[in-house]
Amino acid sequence: FKNVKAHDGLFAEEQKFPMLVVAFDREPFKYAKLETLRKGIASGQIVEIVPKPEYNNPERTEAYNKIAQEFEKLGDREMAEWIRGRAKVEPARGLTLEKDIENLKACVSERKLELQVKYGEIWFEPKPFTPLTAKNLFGIIDRVDESGDPLEPYIMANVPAETLKKVLDLLNEVNRWKAFIGMPQDGILPYRFLQNQFGGIAPIDLLLFLGQEARRIAKGDKRTKPEKIQQRLKQLDEAIVAGEKKLIDLKKYLFTHRIAYYLNNGVAIGNVGDLKRMAKEDFGITDLTTIRDQAEMALTMLAKRIAQNSTIDFSDRFYRIVALYESFPLQDRLATSQVKELKQFSTPVPLGFLMGAYTNSDVVQSVLDPTGGHGALVIFANTKNVRINEIDPNRFQSLLSQGYRVTNYDARESLKGKLDPSIFYAVNTNPPFGLDVEGDFKGAGKYPYTLSGTHYMVALALENMADEGKAAVIIGYHTKFDKDGYMTGEDLKFFNWLHSNFYVEDVIQIAGDLYSKMGTSFPTRLILINGRKPAFEGFAPQRTENDVPLNNWTDVFNRITKIISDPHEKSILQSKVDAIGRDGTSVRSTDSSKPKNT
Repeated sequence: FKNVKAHDGLFAEEQKFPMLVVAFDREPFKYAKLETLRKGIASGQIVEIVPKPEYNNPERTEAYNKIAQEFEKLGDREMAEWIRGRAKVEPARGLTLEKDIENLKACVSERKLELQVKYGEIWFEPKPFTPLTAKNLFGIIDRVDESGDPLEPYIMANVPAETLKKVLDLLNEVNRWKAFIGMPQDGILPYRFLQNQFGGIAPIDLLLFLGQEARRIAKGDKRTKPEKIQQRLKQLDEAIVAGEKKLIDLKKYLFTHRIAYYLNNGVAIGNVGDLKRMAKEDFGITDLTTIRDQAEMALTMLAKRIAQNSTIDFSDRFYRIVALYESFPLQDRLATSQVKELKQFSTPVPLGFLMGAYTNSDVVQSVLDPTGGHGALVIFANTKNVRINEIDPNRFQSLLSQGYRVTNYDARESLKGKLDPSIFYAVNTNPPFGLDVEGDFKGAGKYPYTLSGTHYMVALALENMADEGKAAVIIGYHTKFDKDGYMTGEDLKFFNWLHSNFYVEDVIQIAGDLYSKMGTSFPTRLILINGRKPAFEGFAPQRTENDVPLNNWTDVFNRITKIISDPHEKSILQSKVDAIGRDGTSVRSTDSSKPKNT
C-alpha cells in the first residue's frame, strides 16, 4: 500500500509507506490476506524482492527505437511499445548488438509484412494459375500418407463423386486466389496471417483420414468400425459448407486490401460504378451491402494507420485523413433501403479522429463505442483499451479482424452491467438516427424526461460514462430555435436533460456536405461532454453565434482543438500520468476553466 492510516485512532493522519515487492516461496504475488502476510513474514516464507536495476544501453535503445518508429509509421502502436520494452531487457551474454538487432528484425518481419499488405503499401503481382485435376488431388493425398499404398480406390469407393468435385473445386479456388496475389501453392507457409485467410477452406485432410480408415477396413482391421466412414462423410459435408463460407470471407478480405492499396497509392477508383465493377469482375462480389462494408473497412483501416502514427504532427495527421476521405468514392448508390430508413450512415473518418482526440481516447484506460460500425470513432484510441458493441454480423466480424474486443448486444437496450469494464472514461458514439425507441431518464425537475429515437440512444450510451469521463456524440439534424433564440420541441427536452446531467462544452452544427462521402448529405451535430454533474442542474442554452453550421473541415478542426484538454488523472493508468502531453501538446488546452472534471 502507498497510503495507509496509522493504527492510532479513527481520525489519525494518513501516512505514506514505501511500496515493496514481495515473494511467497520465491514466487511474486499481488494479493494476500493480512493474516497470510503476517504468518509468511514470521516464518520467513515471504521475503522482499530487490529488483535489479533497469538495463540501460543507450546504443541498443536507439537502435530498437528506430525499429519501433517503423511500426508507429505503420500504425501499430502496441508493437512499437513492445519493441521499446525489449530494449530494457538485458540480452544474452555474448550477443553482439548487430546480432541482437538482426534477431529482432527477423522476429517482427512477418508482422511488418502483414501491416504493409493490410494498409495497402504493397500488392503482389499475379502469377499464372493452372487448375488441378482429380489425379493431382489424389497425388497430394498420397504424398502426405507416405504408405506407398494409393488411397484413390478407397476414397472413390466411399465418397460420392459430387462431394469429391466440391473438394477439388474448393482446392482450385484457393490456389486461384493464391496465384491472384502472386503466391505459389506453398508460398503462404511463412506467413501466418495469410495462412489464417487461406487455411481451412478445402478439407483435404478429411479425405486423407477417410481414405486411411477405409483402407484399414478393407484390409480386415477390426479396430476401425464401418460407422467411422459415415461419421467422416458427415464431417466432410459440414467442412465443405464451412469452406464455401470461408471462401467468401477470403474474397472479401482480398477485395478490402485491393481498395486499401488503391487508396494508399493514389490510384483513382473514380466512382461507385468503378468500385462495383472491380468487386464483380475481380472478386465475384455483387452484394451492395458487402461492397459498401468492405470499402468503408478499408477507409477506416487506413485512417487508423494515420491516426496512430505519433511520429507525425497532430494537425498533419488530421489533414492526411481528410485527404484520404476526399479520395474515397461517394457511397450514395451503395446505401440500401434499410440504411436509408434507419439513417444508418457511417461517421466520416476526419470527424472520428477529432472525436477521439477530444475524449483523450489515446491515453485513457477505457474507451466505449456502443454502436461501433467499422470503428471510425476509435481510430485515435489505443486498441487494447477499446470496447465496441455492434449487432450487425458483418461489421462485428470486421471489428474482430481489427483486433478489438467486441460484443453484439442490442444497443437499444441498456448496456449497464454487461460490459467489462463497467464504466468508461471516453464514450464516442454515433447511433442510427431513425430508430423508433423511447424511455425515461432522470434530470433536473420533478418528473423524468421521456426521450425517444437518437436522444434515447444517447442517454443509454452516457449511462456507461464515468463521472470524470468525456463523451463525443453525433446526432442528426441541426438544433431548432424559435424567433427569440430559444430551443423548441424535442430539442428543448433533450438538451434540458443533457445540460442538467452533464457539463456540455460545445454543440457543433455540421453541414451535411461533410457527410457526403458516406452516402448522405444529412445535417448533424457533434456534442462534446466533459464530465457528469454531481447534482441535477442546468438547462438548454439559447442560440448563439456558434450555432451557425460549419461547412469545412478546417473550421471543425479549429473549433474542437480549442477545447481539447488533458484527461482527469483517474482516467489514465498510473504509468501514463507523467506522459500526458508527450505529443500533440500544441492542441491541449491549458485554460483551467475549460476541463470541468479536473
